[in-house]
Amino acid sequence: MPARLRINVFTPLPPAQTDIANVNLAILKIMAESADVHVWTPQEYWEPIEHPGIHVSPFRADALAFWDLNEADANIFHIGNNREMHEDIFDIARRVPGMVVLHDANLHEFALEMYHAGRHATYYEILLRCHGPGALNEAKHALAHGGMDAVLRRYSCALAACARATSILMHNEAEADILREQTGIEVFALPLPYADTVWPELAPRRAPRPPHRLVVFGYLAKNRRVEQILRILAESPMRGSLSLDIYGLYHDPEALVALVEELSLGACVTLHGFVSFAELNAAIADADLVLNLRNPTVGEASGSQLRIWANGAASAVSDHGWYAELPPDCVAAIDPDSEVDDVGHLLIDLCCRPHHYRRMGERGRRHVVQTHDPRAYVARLLDLLRDEPARRSNAMARRLAQQFRLASPAERHLARRATGALFGEAAADLALPAQSDISKAGSASSGSSAT
Repeated sequence: MPARLRINVFTPLPPAQTDIANVNLAILKIMAESADVHVWTPQEYWEPIEHPGIHVSPFRADALAFWDLNEADANIFHIGNNREMHEDIFDIARRVPGMVVLHDANLHEFALEMYHAGRHATYYEILLRCHGPGALNEAKHALAHGGMDAVLRRYSCALAACARATSILMHNEAEADILREQTGIEVFALPLPYADTVWPELAPRRAPRPPHRLVVFGYLAKNRRVEQILRILAESPMRGSLSLDIYGLYHDPEALVALVEELSLGACVTLHGFVSFAELNAAIADADLVLNLRNPTVGEASGSQLRIWANGAASAVSDHGWYAELPPDCVAAIDPDSEVDDVGHLLIDLCCRPHHYRRMGERGRRHVVQTHDPRAYVARLLDLLRDEPARRSNAMARRLAQQFRLASPAERHLARRATGALFGEAAADLALPAQSDISKAGSASSGSSAT
């Protein structure tokens, strides 16, 4: 039986308003069945985790004793696009070797939030290191004169989180392929797991009848298209046969209330705010269609989509990024370039063919259980983490070689012996090849150029 791993996990925890916290809580509980898990959270308050094998500590990046991390077999750093949730984790990940879990393939909004919080030099450094002086000049011009949206899309800044990464884990295979080409680091892709250790029980569904129930939920930033959905609903010829329930936190609550009033939608739109997971699951399960649009997308996998499927509901998604990879018979795809027309036609089709969308939800439930099971995810993750000590030794050996830039045979021999003693002979061979190997390589190179 494999030895019990000791793992440091840097992550937000519930009640933090991010689905990363919810997903990781489920994952941590399963991990702790076969590993000792020390959770480090940047929060001052978190919901207690009553589970053997899990210890939780708060931390700040400027006050963490790094030797506290040395006894673990692996460090895991969860990085998302919200500065308040992830800034301290990001800062530690740039100083301590470990596996970086990128929940968003584009971190430019995160970096820009640091700029607006006063960390101008950090933002400039990220752009310069990741994308060069041209990108930095573009960003400075956009900050002064406008046009920042195009800069955000063009430059991902994702590599900024990977400065000390021993490996990278993503939940989007297409984005992982891109990052593999950009780094010499091992990049893994696993399907995002469902955010609970138990699948929701599906109650018998009511017969579909007007008003057909639409649902939007989650952390509702501008890219979640809530304003656009309201305007499409207001203009729909099926408006009288539809209702819309909005759950979660909208980025501008007062503007949302005002827009509902402006469009005279008070009779068919209900704003619920945050509710318990039990109430949210019940609302999703009772929905005829959940609108899970994102435009633009930053490459993120969607825990919200997994929750929709887990509750057996039909859903509409924006047809790009991770969402474009979803099984076409499990979602209704909306082209971002024709969003108004596509959503408008979808609402008409829902009212005409409600049973079609019931069957879509049933297929989604089967897909999420087969593909996004949290226990299967943890088993694969633990397999990857067993190789982290070797990856960390190799990374540290490479870093040592780069810092010293040893030239003379005598210095190289001494450094190789020291590296082998610290990290093992395999790491020494990888980072500091023997002088005889260098000479052979040089001779071969000279011979090939002579012919």
